[in-house]
Amino acid sequence: MCSSTSVTKVLSSQKLIEMENLSEAKWVVIFISKKNKDLPGYAETQDLMLEKVKGVPGFVGVQSFMNEWGQGVTLSYWNSRESIKMWGNDSEHKIAKNRGKLEWYSEYQIIITKVDKYLSFNS
Repeated sequence: MCSSTSVTKVLSSQKLIEMENLSEAKWVVIFISKKNKDLPGYAETQDLMLEKVKGVPGFVGVQSFMNEWGQGVTLSYWNSRESIKMWGNDSEHKIAKNRGKLEWYSEYQIIITKVDKYLSFNS
């Protein structure tokens, strides 16, 4: 067991995701990944996909965390399952996913889950 894991990068659809917007999300896509060492074109594609997903109806936001070993978790928040399918079928996103399999990731898992309950605390 690792004693500590540092978060080296945090992304969102804005600088920081507006926490109150999360209450709008009815679905969450959890993308758990392990990146390869060499990532040509990754940052550019990530920026492009982040800008593009903002235009998908039903998209609420995204948060991404990565540790120093290249293990990451990305949470994307959605209003509907149909919106997730729309994004999954986007032609540019399909190209990026294919590059991910061929070049950038050594492994990944995707979990799509419905939000059963939303609670928040604000001090």
